[in-house]
Amino acid sequence: MQFHHTYGDICTIYLGSRPVILVNGYKAVKEAMVDRGDDFLARGDLSILDAYFKNHGVAYTSDMHRWRELRRFSLTALRDFGMGKKSTEEKIQVEAACVVTELNKMQDIYFDPRECLTRAPCNIIFSIMFGNRVEYNNEELLNLINYMYEAFRIISSPWGQLYDMFPRIMWHLPGRHHMLFEYLSKLQLFVEKRVKLNKETLDPNNPRDYIDAFLIRMEKEKMDLQSEFTLWNLLCTTIQIFFAGTESLGSTLTYSLMLMMKYPDVCSE
Repeated sequence: MQFHHTYGDICTIYLGSRPVILVNGYKAVKEAMVDRGDDFLARGDLSILDAYFKNHGVAYTSDMHRWRELRRFSLTALRDFGMGKKSTEEKIQVEAACVVTELNKMQDIYFDPRECLTRAPCNIIFSIMFGNRVEYNNEELLNLINYMYEAFRIISSPWGQLYDMFPRIMWHLPGRHHMLFEYLSKLQLFVEKRVKLNKETLDPNNPRDYIDAFLIRMEKEKMDLQSEFTLWNLLCTTIQIFFAGTESLGSTLTYSLMLMMKYPDVCSE
């Protein structure tokens, strides 16, 4: 807000050597995001994640052709496996009942609800991406959620912010930012294991989940050297959908619970 009052609706600051444009005010934001939305479709570089994903996957790429191809495929595949359909609504109701059961176990004690609330959307994503749900006390599920949250803590920490400003320097310096790559590697190992399992039991005429659909598309385009349907894009996209979807939904549910606690009269309605 201080920049806005001093420099107006649009100004530029530098994070290290990277120029960042700040847009303030309804009119300026609407012009950028709505009226000229096509000019601002690309995602800005996030150096600490670019160092791992190498500009691949659907979520963390600035390559617009790659983004369009993977986004189009992913939206179609996710819809085919239930996104926005009655079948997913039923899965959500099952997970909601599981969350209530877990919360009822915590009566009269202090606890962090985020962990429980994160498992529900995680299981929905699991069922679409990997074809099955798991129990809330599943050790592998708990480890994956822990890796994800630890990775987000590092990205938003001073270490992560310094890496984004000075990537070439921070790559060579010791520090906690290198732990991010370990957590992402553990997520990658899990996805690689699931991809291998799907390959061994793949039926091209009966895809069971997102990974199956991607593998089938890979096989169809294996002779196309320019194809975006590669194993690395499969791994990156799967990690990114799980990574971003689980965290954002878990945080939204946690924040919603906090608001309901603050305004109990709304709950009664």
